[in-house]
Amino acid sequence: MTSALTTTTRLRLPAGPHDAELDRTGQLFGRLERLLHVRLRAIDRGTVAEGEPATRNAVKTDFCSRYGITARHFNSLIRALDGKHAGIVAKAALDAEDAEARLKAVRKKIDRNRKTLDAHAKAAAGIAERAARGKAPTKAQAKALLNDRDRTALLTGLFGRTRKEARLAARLAEARGIAALTVPPIVFGGRKLLKARPADPASPEFADWKRRWREARASQILCVGSKDEPGGSQCCRPLWTGWETGTMGLRLRRLG
Repeated sequence: MTSALTTTTRLRLPAGPHDAELDRTGQLFGRLERLLHVRLRAIDRGTVAEGEPATRNAVKTDFCSRYGITARHFNSLIRALDGKHAGIVAKAALDAEDAEARLKAVRKKIDRNRKTLDAHAKAAAGIAERAARGKAPTKAQAKALLNDRDRTALLTGLFGRTRKEARLAARLAEARGIAALTVPPIVFGGRKLLKARPADPASPEFADWKRRWREARASQILCVGSKDEPGGSQCCRPLWTGWETGTMGLRLRRLG
């Protein structure tokens, strides 16, 4: 049995004249990543438009030709996306387990509340019937009968738990749906930042939010490689002056 060792290097560079080019590259790769995600979603759902690539290999050929990137660049894009998709699917599976457990607990409490209320209604009817015949309630009827305060509290709690049951059921269905996908939906930039979007597009706060939103959607460049490539990667490697001077080469486009 053989095993493979995968290593990852994350570079955090100091500010310098390279920032503008890295920003441009991040924007390019961020845009291509989002476009690739849309293509993969269409293939996964069987909604590929007529004339568009219908397989991953066809998408690879189209991207390299249309956007002038290398096959290694495309592999970097799809590797990053596959990792994000796998992470979202795995989280959805965990969310489904959590929602299912919580839903089971809530439904157990709802059943207990309803049984208590049903017993109260049955006892109240029995007491009224016995009173009409001039008889006192039985011990079981007196025990099952609720006072107004306890009955109101039980009804209020039942109403809240019923609403919670509906929310958890919807959450469970959504999580199960995502967990069953190969290419789940992604919010590039993050849900938290998206929800923080100011309502007024003309406000200074919106302009600041938009800047942060664009940065979040173009903040990373992934370059895959292998042990048989010079410097470990065709796209990002130390130049032969060595790492001690901090010199790095970043290949952005195809040659020729």
